Amino acid sequence: MTERVIYLDNSATTFAAPQVISAVTEYMLHGDFNPSSLHAGGVSAWSRLSELRKQISESVSSTACQYDVIFTSGGTESNNLALLGYAHKARKPAVFLISLAEHPSVLKLREPLEKLGAEVRLIPLEKDGQVSLEFIKKNIGDASLISVTQVASETGAVNPLREIVKLRDNLAPNCKIHSDGSQGFLRVSKTLQGVDMYTISGHKIHAPKGIAALALRRVALASATYGGLQENSLRAGTENMPGIVGLAEAISLPIWNDMDSVRRRKIHLYESIKEKIQGIQVNGADPLCGYSAPHILNISLPNILGEVFVRALSAEGVYVGTGSACSSKQAKRKEIYESMGIPQERQKRAVRISLSPYTTDEDVREAAKSFVKTYRSLAI
Repeated sequence: MTERVIYLDNSATTFAAPQVISAVTEYMLHGDFNPSSLHAGGVSAWSRLSELRKQISESVSSTACQYDVIFTSGGTESNNLALLGYAHKARKPAVFLISLAEHPSVLKLREPLEKLGAEVRLIPLEKDGQVSLEFIKKNIGDASLISVTQVASETGAVNPLREIVKLRDNLAPNCKIHSDGSQGFLRVSKTLQGVDMYTISGHKIHAPKGIAALALRRVALASATYGGLQENSLRAGTENMPGIVGLAEAISLPIWNDMDSVRRRKIHLYESIKEKIQGIQVNGADPLCGYSAPHILNISLPNILGEVFVRALSAEGVYVGTGSACSSKQAKRKEIYESMGIPQERQKRAVRISLSPYTTDEDVREAAKSFVKTYRSLAI
């Protein structure tokens, strides 16, 4: 196996940025106190926690609207807290509209929500991977909550949150909107005005694993755990201060100011592969269009299974994925592809490529060469 590694599976996880590692190390060496303690160290930690919470709140929305920030252990917990926490508080009978583009941490809540007395309606997808606005328009009238991911993790389709907010405001003003921003936060333009709950995942943006947040705007939730009064009594337990420091540092990285370069590299990689391999099919929005995320590309290769190709490509030192990492070792989740009208045979040939701001032009050039070389070796 080659020693050179070009990492293009950033939608599964990202490495912690050097500045993040430095900030976390510095904090752990010189001030890792419990924010609930009454001594000077605890008071200092509480003050730092409050500052970081405010910083992250301001990063979520470019408007004057402020969000309360609840720190969690990951995007999965944030999504669970949002939907189950709201279901416990919602008036009955509650109706939840959940898109088929969601991460399993949302889609798998269907049964628990139904046990709480909620009706769950699944929002189908268009051929380009975006949610069906027509379905939302027809079903929003009696809806209690809508959950639509900002960016679909498998296809990179950017969902029309502004239009969904307008539908809610006009047709069901009491309905709440939750959006999973795990793949969209910092990578697509801020479109959160009117979104009531927003999930942030640290390990998707070069922060440490084990830290995430749920941003709330005038929403009452039931507690997810019982114990202390931390996180507005919504999540008991001592706050993960090193993780929070790392999350805040990752959010402040200047790399997020140049996502246009990431989009340019993604398009160059796609065009380089397409030029050499005939018959490639894009799963989702056209990579050149405005509602294709700048960092995610999902394609199906002719006549080769995605899992076979991913393993062979890794031997060349290039790492890509086949879809949602949380389900890759289980039976593949078919809902998103089937809702888009993609046949099962094509689903099996899907490969997901996901870049980060740390992906270089050289990475893209070398990855394209390895991609073509690997395909030709398998196609013989």
